[in-house]
Amino acid sequence: MSNLIKRGQKGFTLVEIMIVLVILGLLIAVALPKVSQVLSTGKVNATRTSMSSLAKAIKSFNADTSVWPGNISDLIVPIAAAKPCYNTKTLAAATYTAVQVKNWKGPYMDGTTNEISVDAWGAKVALGVVDPTSFAFAGKDINDAAVSVTNSKDCDTFNELGAVPGLYLHSPGDDTVTSNAANAKDDIFVYVSGKVQ
Repeated sequence: MSNLIKRGQKGFTLVEIMIVLVILGLLIAVALPKVSQVLSTGKVNATRTSMSSLAKAIKSFNADTSVWPGNISDLIVPIAAAKPCYNTKTLAAATYTAVQVKNWKGPYMDGTTNEISVDAWGAKVALGVVDPTSFAFAGKDINDAAVSVTNSKDCDTFNELGAVPGLYLHSPGDDTVTSNAANAKDDIFVYVSGKVQ
């Protein structure tokens, strides 16, 4: 009886298996770029959302101290007199005064400094100013390392925001590299404030 069952069973031929593999290969070839695009878009959106939350915290900091922080760490760690910051009206480099130190009511963000200071790719977010003449971005990340973009107009997100000079948060984006036109296109900018005229 078992011999009869075995004889009646048929398996797949090599040709049928090859056809199935070719079809699966085509499906993967078509789907993989879409999946990568969705994942990349998700990381961009996550970075923009976290940077927008960070911008709100910076505005709360400004409401209490009447200056813009010189570094993202100033939102978590109490500030000290003579430490760098930005003037509220001109965005020029300044230093904290004793009154501003006293008015600090932080921390302004929940979480660790690392959680709030990196983007979705693990690169550090910087806070700085876009110059109104050259549109160069000059800022510092959480470790006080200088971050610059030769011309912010090379970045898609800066142009989407209207290419307005001012105080910005900056992420190097998907390639985690920034500085010039060749690698700044994917950089992410989030507007914080402009100059008060």
